Parts: sequence; C-alpha cells; structure tokens
Amino acid sequence: MPEILSFLHNASPTNPPPTAAEERRNLILVLLVALLALSGGLGLKWYTQNTMHTARLGGVIPDLEYPASWVSIPAEEVLWQAINPNSASTFKTRVQVSVRTIQADENLDTLSVSWLLQRNSTLEKFRNLATISNVQVAGSPAVLITYAYVADPALDLGLPGLPVVVQAHDLLWVGGTLEQRQMVVVTVAADAERWDDEEPVLQRILTSIGMQQVEP
Repeated sequence: MPEILSFLHNASPTNPPPTAAEERRNLILVLLVALLALSGGLGLKWYTQNTMHTARLGGVIPDLEYPASWVSIPAEEVLWQAINPNSASTFKTRVQVSVRTIQADENLDTLSVSWLLQRNSTLEKFRNLATISNVQVAGSPAVLITYAYVADPALDLGLPGLPVVVQAHDLLWVGGTLEQRQMVVVTVAADAERWDDEEPVLQRILTSIGMQQVEP
C-alpha cells in the first residue's frame, strides 16, 4: 500500500511536468485560438450587419437595399416587405413598400394628410411624432413622417406575450408620369425600445433609395 500511494503522488516518469517555456508556449497557443475565434465572430457579425441585398421592384420604385440576413415575405396591403427574423422583439424590424395610383387633383400635401388620417384609423393608439417636408427622393419632393403605435404580434400568432410599442418612418413621394402618377410609401419600423440600435440600418435603407435632406 505505501508503494501504491507513493506512485500516485509522484509524477509519472513518462510524463514529466512541462517546463516554464512549454507553459508559455501553451498559453500563447490558447490565446491565439481565442483571438481567432473572437475575430471570426466579429467578422461574421460585421458581414451580417453590413452586407446588403437589392430589391428591384421596378416601376416608379428605386432599387432598395436591405440587410442580407433579412427575408422577404408577403404581407397584406403592401407591395413588398422584408423583415429581420433575428429581431429580439416579437415585432420584427422591417421595411415595407406601398404604391397606389393617385387622382389628378391630389398632390404631395393632400396625400400626406390623407395618409396620416389612414394611419390614424388603422393603427392602434397612433401618434404622429414628426412630419418633415424638407426631404427628397432622387430629386423629387418627399415627406418623412415619424410616428408610433401599439402592435400585438404575439396575439396575432396565438402566442403569450405583451403588446409592443412600434416606432416607424414613412417616406412618401409622388412618382410616375403626368398621365399616370403614383404615390410611393417606404416604411421602416422597429420595436421602440430597440429603435436606437435599429435606426442606423433603417436610415441606410432609406438612403439607398435616394432620400436626402434639403434646405427648408
């Protein structure tokens, strides 16, 4: 028994403890592996956040860029929509495009008013936060409306969850020819609690279609 205990307490003659130089080498290797893993993760995050796809919807709608990680899905009452399936909120960050033909007596001012009235009647607890008219889309006058409302996506899916306050921009302008003018509305929206984090990519989407501010 004493011989067995002595053998267990003593280092094996075939596996001597590492030298100080070997320990430093092993530590450096571990650090290099950790740095490579971190770099790979950051690179993937950058790619996901910065790589864009282009939606070519044609007609009066300029080509629109949106994150490559988003998916295009059909939605009622809009021409096209893409959402971020990885949004932490039950309300997925999204971009939507709506188009309708307008009448001869309609103009950008009357359209923006009627659009606000429509939003107020269809969105729960709608609040208009700002309406800015010193913007253009590819040189055409436009209106940028910022607003908030309450959505309940969990209820729509039959899942437990609380309603969500949504914040959004509607960029509205008139395109087409004198014979066939069309109102175009590009909407970007996100959970209001995550708006500050989501706004950079939403602004990038709007900029991709040629939105820019002009002198009032």
